[in-house]
Amino acid sequence: MRRSPAELVEAADSRRSAVTPAPYAPPVTDAPSTAPAHMTRRAWVLFASMAVIWGIPYLFIKIAVVEVSPAALAGMRTLLAALVLLPLAARAGALRPALRSWPYVAAFGVLEMAIPWVLIGHAEIRVSSGFAGLVIAAAITR
Repeated sequence: MRRSPAELVEAADSRRSAVTPAPYAPPVTDAPSTAPAHMTRRAWVLFASMAVIWGIPYLFIKIAVVEVSPAALAGMRTLLAALVLLPLAARAGALRPALRSWPYVAAFGVLEMAIPWVLIGHAEIRVSSGFAGLVIAAAITR
């Protein structure tokens, strides 16, 4: 049986609509939403606190790289962190196990702290501190 071109187009359209799924629509229910309609004052305070806590280091880096090289800045950050954290680790008894694995600890420190901190310092010479913080916050983690 021969079909006309119009019949062939109509048949193709009917097959296409049968194969193409309908667009997703969320189910309609009468149950109330569990999400709050607005953020509470506490939520806003916590959100703003996290923004300040997360953003201040990048602002300080931007200010510091004007006077200090990025490598020196990374060294100062590491020294300050060591002065604060080493006594805490020693008191908790975590220093001796870390010293037994010193090559791994040193490699971790170089790869995860020293290199990125130097690179962040170099980047903040060229970009704003806000942009640097956003790029790092948006980075994909393991």
